[in-house]
This record gives sequence, structure tokens and C-alpha cells, in this order.
Amino acid sequence: MKTLLLVLGCLCLISPVFADNFPKSDRFNATYDDVNDVTTISDKVTWGDSIPGTGDEITGHGLFLTLQIKFQGKKYNSDDPNTTAALIFIEMHYDMNATSFLYEDQDPVALLVDGNRTKLGNAYYSQNVGGDDIIGKRELEILTIPVDLPLLDTIAQAKVVKGAITAKNPTTAGSFRFGNDQFRLVNMALDYLDAFKDKTTTK
Repeated sequence: MKTLLLVLGCLCLISPVFADNFPKSDRFNATYDDVNDVTTISDKVTWGDSIPGTGDEITGHGLFLTLQIKFQGKKYNSDDPNTTAALIFIEMHYDMNATSFLYEDQDPVALLVDGNRTKLGNAYYSQNVGGDDIIGKRELEILTIPVDLPLLDTIAQAKVVKGAITAKNPTTAGSFRFGNDQFRLVNMALDYLDAFKDKTTTK
């Protein structure tokens, strides 16, 4: 079942930025911070599926995946070590009155990609509210974990990706497995990043 991912421009998890004439994408926003000379690629408000088996409207919550990529300047250079990426797991509470949260700061995150285990480290935790006046507001728990671009490439080419967020809360669901929506997200992000190699100019 399709459900609305209530992540308003990645919940403004990035610094104030200034729009520029970048390659167009139906899925991603590109913004440029002229003070720090940094371009940020982030997910738009979008329709999408939660990670399979992590919940839905019936269970009252669901875990979604989005991501964010930053690189120096306006033109992407694949050799630039300053390019950074982050996977962002968003727990959405369909009950607008929900007060029972599942995660905490520094919860460990790990992935099993085609049998190869990668411990990503401890996530930065925050909370926000997503939605609008029509569908209502929803509580969001946000877990952000840095990853390197080679791992995103590996995920994009993988057959099976499993993951786990080891929460201190014992009632939190265990491991999960990426579905088509999660693979599509990573592939589209990398394709969009590649578009910045040739279709933009340096400052």
C-alpha cells in the first residue's frame, strides 16, 4: 500500500541554502550554499513505501528510508574526498497523539549487504513533525547515519540488503529488509549525482 512519506524536504535537516540552476529531478532537490560552497542533494516530499515489515497504518507506525548527499562546489567530482552521504531512517507515527517513541540517540545501525556485514556506527537522533493541515500532523523519529559513497554503490547493485537498528527500547522491531522502493531511492540518488559531473559548470 502506498503511503505518504511525510518528510518535508528531508525535514530541513540541511543548513539554509540558495537554489541554483541544477539538473532537474522528480525525486530530489538540489540546493547550493554559496557561503560554504556546498551543494546538497536531498529527497523531496514524495509518495513511497515504508521498509517492508516495519509497520503500516494498521500497526500505527512505519520505518522509511531517505538519504542526503553533499559535495563541494556546483560540479560533482568523483575524486573529491569531501563528498559526504548519510542514510536517514524515519520512523513515522500514524497516530498523531503517539507519545511512545522507539529509538534514542546513538542507537547502533548495521547493514548486511549480500552477506557482507557493515556496522555503520551510532546514529544521530532527532524528532520532528511532518504532514499538513489536510492529512494532519505526524510525529517523526529521525536517525541519521553517515555512509560512504562506495557503500551506496554496493547497495545499488546488491540483490539483498538487510539491516537492523539496535534500539535500547526492547519493544522496537528487529531486523528489516530493503524493498524495491529503497533500492530505487539509492539508484536514483546516484544517477542524479552523476548528472552533476557534466551538466553544470564550476563557479
